[in-house]
Amino acid sequence: MNSGFTLVKFRDEATRDLILETGVIHFDKKPVVLRPWTTDMDAARMIKSVPMWIRLNGLGLQYWGKTNLSALVSTIGKPIMVDKVTMERSMVKFARVLVDMVISDNPPKTISFINERKQLMEQSVEYEWLPTKCTACDLLGHTVANCNKENKVTWKKKTSTAANKEPDEPIGGVSQPIVNETARTDRTMATIENEQ
Repeated sequence: MNSGFTLVKFRDEATRDLILETGVIHFDKKPVVLRPWTTDMDAARMIKSVPMWIRLNGLGLQYWGKTNLSALVSTIGKPIMVDKVTMERSMVKFARVLVDMVISDNPPKTISFINERKQLMEQSVEYEWLPTKCTACDLLGHTVANCNKENKVTWKKKTSTAANKEPDEPIGGVSQPIVNETARTDRTMATIENEQ
């Protein structure tokens, strides 16, 4: 398999379909993208957007309703869902929203909106995780330092040096072979040397 793919085999089609319909699965706060396998899959090129959890720190409670949160985050991506804590408003430090966002080099750090008093407001956006994107090939999952496009392997002919060259003259004045005879046993081969 190509890099970036993991094949998962299901016992039956019903289970497979249920998993694929679930949509967003997160592992270690990073999205796992699930797609049915095809012979011409290219993981790097098929992912244009990624579901990411964002935090809207200090957002006023009047904006925590489903409609208001959707309107706010739709300026940076497609809202998917809010977490349970945000839905129940059990911790009001920040609203946490899962947003399907197109990957960009500079994701927005703020959301601008006009409040109920017709005032322009700036809401800070904190990303729990951002995907690594290569600026050389524009693909996800690696940086320029690890890019195959930027770091092409070039083969060079090995140059001859004194260290890897055959000596012209025998070493130490010895011109005859050191090995006299070879003895064979069942399992190994032993070399018997002259001791002069």
